[in-house]
Amino acid sequence: MRSAVAHKIGTRPVQDEQYNDDLDLVLNVSQSAEEFDKDDDSVESQRLSALFERDWAVAIPLEQNKPRFTRRKLRSILESYSGIRPANSEREFQLMLMGYLKREIHPSIIDAEAPIVDTRIDLLVGPKPHAKRSGIEIKFKAADKDVDAIVGKLRNYRQNVEDLVLVVGLPEFTPQGRSRLVAELKTIDVPLIELR
Repeated sequence: MRSAVAHKIGTRPVQDEQYNDDLDLVLNVSQSAEEFDKDDDSVESQRLSALFERDWAVAIPLEQNKPRFTRRKLRSILESYSGIRPANSEREFQLMLMGYLKREIHPSIIDAEAPIVDTRIDLLVGPKPHAKRSGIEIKFKAADKDVDAIVGKLRNYRQNVEDLVLVVGLPEFTPQGRSRLVAELKTIDVPLIELR
């Protein structure tokens, strides 16, 4: 795993993040580490081994089956997308985002314009059935006037899709409009990803 590198934007340090498949976590390493073999420092190696074995023996085993595709992984992939600038319309943005996802995720678990009862959701990701997949609603240059329609559409999807994500490319919300959208999305447990 690559080490995190702190960058400066203004005065706030920002660290690289990396999604880890095995842990299903986005790792943000803030401390450096040293690798050593048992032969390098046998006393320290024995001490750490004893600590691990002691705690491992009393740890509660994880009985939960690892999901085949998680919201956390999808969000990490979506938040890493940076190719939005050439898009001129929502349709272009959707196609570009779908192409990106098909490079990052196996194409067999991605469907575009998937039917959901009496409407269609922009993208569905993950193994079937639909209700267990992640739905992605895509908007392009959405503004304050679009908030009610966006939330209404997502509420409709929520009845049939367990996990939803809203991706807005080149958002044009005012701070007040964005706050209202985020508050509404929170009531239906839909994360907002803004790509600029």
